[in-house]
Amino acid sequence: MRWIVPVLLWAAALKAQPTVVMPLKPVVEEAIVLPEQAERRLIPIRYRTYELDKAGLQSALSRAPREFTPEARQRRCVLSLPLPDGTQEAFSVWETFQVEPALAEAMPAARTYAGEALHRLGMTVRFSYTQRGLNAYIFWPDLSLSFVEVYAWGQDRYYMAYGAEDLPEEARIRGPQQKIVVQPEVLLSPSQPYALPVEERGSLLGEPVQLKQYRLIISTTGEFSEDHGGTRELVYAALVDHVNRINAAYERDFSLRFVLVQATLATIFLNPATDPFSGTDNGALAAQNQQALALAGVPPAAYDVGHVFARGGGGVGGLGVVCMGSKWLGCTSGSGSYGLFFTYVACQELGHQLGGNHTWNRCGGFAADQRAPLTAYEPGSGSTIMSYVGGCGPDNVQGSPDLYFHGGSIEEMRKYIDFEGGAQCGSLTNTGNQHPTVSLPYADGFFIPIGTPFELTGTATDPDGDALTYCWEQMDIGPETPLGTQLGNSPIFRTRPAVSAPNRYFPQLSTILNGTMDSRELLPEYTRNLTFMLTVRDGRGGVGAAEVSFKSWGDAGPFTVEYPNQVTDRWNVGEYAEVRWNVANTDKAPVNCSHVRIRLSTDGGLTYPIVLAERVSNDGSHFVRVPNVSTTQARVRVDGADNVFFDISNRNFTIQQPTQPSLTLGLDNDSGQLCLPAEHTVSVHTAGVLGFNAPVTLSLDAPLPPGVAAAFSKTTLSPGESATLTLDFSQVNTEETFTLLLRATAAGVAPIVRPIVLTTIRNDFSSLALVEPPTGATEQALTQTLRWNRGLDALTYDVQLATSPSFEPASLVASVSNTALDSFKVSTFLDKGTAYFWRVRPRNECGTHAWTAPSFFSTIAEKCVAWEASDLPKNLTANGKPVVESKINVLSGGAIKNMEVRRVKGYHEFFRDLDVRLISPQGTEVVLWSSRCGNFNGFFNLRLTDASPNTFPCPPPNNGLPYRPQTPLAAFTGQNAAGVWTLRVQDTQIGGGGTIEQFQLEFCAEVTQRPPVLVNNNPLVVQVGNNHPITPDLLLATDPDNTPAELVFTLLTVPQYGHLAKSGSAPLQPGAQFTQADINNGAMRFFDYGTGRSDGFLFIVSDGQGGFFGTPRFRIEPQSVSTHAAEGRALDFHLYPNPAREVVWLAFELPTERALPITLFDSAGRLLEQTLLSVGSTGQALLVSGYAPGLYLVQVGPVVKRLILVK
Repeated sequence: MRWIVPVLLWAAALKAQPTVVMPLKPVVEEAIVLPEQAERRLIPIRYRTYELDKAGLQSALSRAPREFTPEARQRRCVLSLPLPDGTQEAFSVWETFQVEPALAEAMPAARTYAGEALHRLGMTVRFSYTQRGLNAYIFWPDLSLSFVEVYAWGQDRYYMAYGAEDLPEEARIRGPQQKIVVQPEVLLSPSQPYALPVEERGSLLGEPVQLKQYRLIISTTGEFSEDHGGTRELVYAALVDHVNRINAAYERDFSLRFVLVQATLATIFLNPATDPFSGTDNGALAAQNQQALALAGVPPAAYDVGHVFARGGGGVGGLGVVCMGSKWLGCTSGSGSYGLFFTYVACQELGHQLGGNHTWNRCGGFAADQRAPLTAYEPGSGSTIMSYVGGCGPDNVQGSPDLYFHGGSIEEMRKYIDFEGGAQCGSLTNTGNQHPTVSLPYADGFFIPIGTPFELTGTATDPDGDALTYCWEQMDIGPETPLGTQLGNSPIFRTRPAVSAPNRYFPQLSTILNGTMDSRELLPEYTRNLTFMLTVRDGRGGVGAAEVSFKSWGDAGPFTVEYPNQVTDRWNVGEYAEVRWNVANTDKAPVNCSHVRIRLSTDGGLTYPIVLAERVSNDGSHFVRVPNVSTTQARVRVDGADNVFFDISNRNFTIQQPTQPSLTLGLDNDSGQLCLPAEHTVSVHTAGVLGFNAPVTLSLDAPLPPGVAAAFSKTTLSPGESATLTLDFSQVNTEETFTLLLRATAAGVAPIVRPIVLTTIRNDFSSLALVEPPTGATEQALTQTLRWNRGLDALTYDVQLATSPSFEPASLVASVSNTALDSFKVSTFLDKGTAYFWRVRPRNECGTHAWTAPSFFSTIAEKCVAWEASDLPKNLTANGKPVVESKINVLSGGAIKNMEVRRVKGYHEFFRDLDVRLISPQGTEVVLWSSRCGNFNGFFNLRLTDASPNTFPCPPPNNGLPYRPQTPLAAFTGQNAAGVWTLRVQDTQIGGGGTIEQFQLEFCAEVTQRPPVLVNNNPLVVQVGNNHPITPDLLLATDPDNTPAELVFTLLTVPQYGHLAKSGSAPLQPGAQFTQADINNGAMRFFDYGTGRSDGFLFIVSDGQGGFFGTPRFRIEPQSVSTHAAEGRALDFHLYPNPAREVVWLAFELPTERALPITLFDSAGRLLEQTLLSVGSTGQALLVSGYAPGLYLVQVGPVVKRLILVK
């Protein structure tokens, strides 16, 4: 009886398996006999034929559960459908509802279904079963398509299965290769392209997925109805087929469904002679739809969006009309089989109605008025639903569309659906699904080299466990550019259908491995912006996205593998082999890639499972130990560590087994750049191949270059051991390239000689000095150009201008990084009567160096009076050429010296039609602007002044920031300000209205300043290691207009060998403030760290009324204490590791007897960092990863030691 339990378990398991129904059986095409009325509308290039078991299909579908129910996920109905290769896939199927319930009840023969594959993760199906037969769309995981549809129209017994790639050319191409089709697509509303702000992107992540449903009414022309059977039942069945196909894309990408309304039965027009449509122009047909709906008795409240289906080609769509007054404005026309291309066009036109613009960048020089510059994400024609795929001649990305929306389209249309016009109608249904969450392992703003492949990846999670697909797409927009060329920030990478892996190669891996070029995927050739979005779909309406922005750098790249790189290259297992690559400035700013990773492929470059070296110096060469693998398909890949770029060997090379014993030698850090003064360490690795074990002797070929000292950790070692060679360049002060030869000798083998090539870089910035405006300057202009003397070894500079010498981000006014100039024009209009601080730091091959001490200046102080018009707002009508005037009566007068138009605020539909002038009481006219900014339609908010460094921009600003008027306001200088000032606004063209909402003027006069006076600035003498107050006899400022509490001292620098504190506070930092009253009250105190060095700080004094004094130095001098040693006992410490890369550890032989400062200096003696060592410490870590390579000094008490930093 022991067999009973296993058999019962087997029987239970068998019962749990779903029953798979295969309604389509293969049939040879020659056996197919068609009825007389049947017509073959489409003959694919390749297809397979099948015969339908109607009864079996109908029986299976009767068990299909309803969507959004628990049963829909339980595999109650499983159908097997054929694929283009002749195999079958089983789908768990449920019923969907694409029409209103009343319409479904009135026309029960047409039903729709959806399903997901059981064996191919991520594959889904949408199909309808109507009087026209079975019509199935199968979406593969990469969003490609295959179809199952009737073999011939007019019968429902025989079927064919084929892929989208099998469509004949006439069914795939929009029109002739050299031009747009005869009926080009037209946007009937003025295009206002939209780009979602970065901070709003990804806002859907993690939220529940709701199905948005819009009520759709379709009007058919008589010709369309003739093409689809000529009866109301057959045309209705065709509409169900088409809407089901359309919804397949919308439900996947937007969780949005168009639901056919019952009134559609009244707008199916069967007779071309009597239907309410005339002509074949899509725009005209769409415009006639409003009247057609009225004639059919369909009120506007009965639908959310209307559309026309017609015979012809192409389509039109009103932009952003769903739920709005023109919601009926759309048309799609087709012919023949009304297949994939008809679905694509209908999806696009409905996309326009949902606020979506085109995504193509260039279309063969045609259709320029249809290009949407703010959403032109796809190079050339593009390939997604909102593209012009197939109709752009030499700019065609491919011949047929990919039926998915670009990530940029999803963003743009989601905004309309959720927050704009599309939010005003429609309904929401809970689906029980959730959006996937997406994250990227990058921080924006990094740089890559030009001409170099790169790889982007991300991660995503789905709370429901759905199979996810990943689609990386470029999000840059730029000038219209022919496919295969690049200009500015134009798109250079096509979108590719989604895949199951989260990474994408740019260009695709096959292009890299074959060494070919693809005009649809161009590597950047110059410095430019690069922005990419990863869109993740769960196939059930859940969509998540994340974006990364970075730049290419024209002075770096191409980064290339140079060896091994040829078929003739060979490696022997067990030996040290050298990998060489062209660094191409990728180790320098701003790419700053200091390390690389080296990996090995044994399958021709498809995968790289073997890591040969991790985080080794990006110096162009590294020796790796060859692993024990034999292959003729080896390739090496070198990746920029902490970056996304890489390169691969151009050709496969061979790894073979060795044939005789030998010595092999590898070096680490055998090349690179040294930032003087410096030490350099070379690691020497030895190994014996096939049992070689003779002792190895190391040496350097003489003579060494002048000033260079060398020492081996050991000169004799056994194979398998390593040694260290230390090279001291501290006595070298020249920039040159040194080549040293390291020799390894052993009995029985030839000597091995390896070159060590090092280039020295000097770091002398002593001549760097801030020049203009001079430090301490007051009454400076509101527009400034900062100037400095160059540092001898500086290549570029960083500059910061701030309102505080702390230079905290909130205080920064303007900045520039990596400029090669010795001046910086500040584009920001400075505030009046304000203190400003600026500083410069040099950069060179060794990295970023220390900031200069801040320089101070203050701006001119003025007293200003503002006047505002009280007669606004006023409208500019769209009829005629209206002139509107707004007046301000300035009551007080005086000669004008400085004035500005504080604000002109308004709106206009065609900004370029405006001519705006300011007229003084004396009748002088100044043109503020005229005929500017093209077809801009929107709001503007302008401040106009001659003092602004910025010219009038386009599009016109809406931020109230200052710009220069078209003609100078200086024309009013010297006139009396009193009287009536007039703002005259003329609309120079008929059509397009607007409004003037606000008008303000401001008149200013200089204020005579009585700045603070520094009475006392005497040195503070403090005992070493002690503290002392700063008293008025040492530091005293006065001002005839201000009290001591109103006189504010601001610290530009702080002491290096002690610290300042106010009332026992923590050490004050640059930017900290105290008052003369604090000094008078004894609140200010200096604490000496016991180094015995002179000290001090820079400061300014301000009175709060625009008066300043600066920048004197307050001196602090040490005074010796008693003769016994301040330390009490000898203090000594060790630094390790030294040289260091990221962290250095200070180890003390004995616990410290008192708190001591730890100070880090650069080689020029500038203080970089200071921290306090607590009593009883025996060690302290010091983080040094942020400093450039070179020589530094670490001081603890009176003891100073040298530290070498390397990268």
